[in-house]
Amino acid sequence: MSDTSWAMAIWGSFYPQMLAGAAICVYDVKGKFNPAALLSLMEQERVTNFFAAPTVYRFMMHEKMEDYDLSALRWCNIAGEAMY
Repeated sequence: MSDTSWAMAIWGSFYPQMLAGAAICVYDVKGKFNPAALLSLMEQERVTNFFAAPTVYRFMMHEKMEDYDLSALRWCNIAGEAMY
């Protein structure tokens, strides 16, 4: 969850996964960010690793997380600011 012009996207979301031969799911936000749509995509695509700024996590925490099957999720990483 970072604009691809930021180093966070390249070094955290593209290069390591490409070197490992992993699939990369790109969520292209058009307009206002919708955390429910992101969670649905993560559920549908069975995302295993997620990397985003803490602001994204804060928005996601306001959703009913129990409504989504995120059982494939193994790692969640942050960058950009402290997570409180």
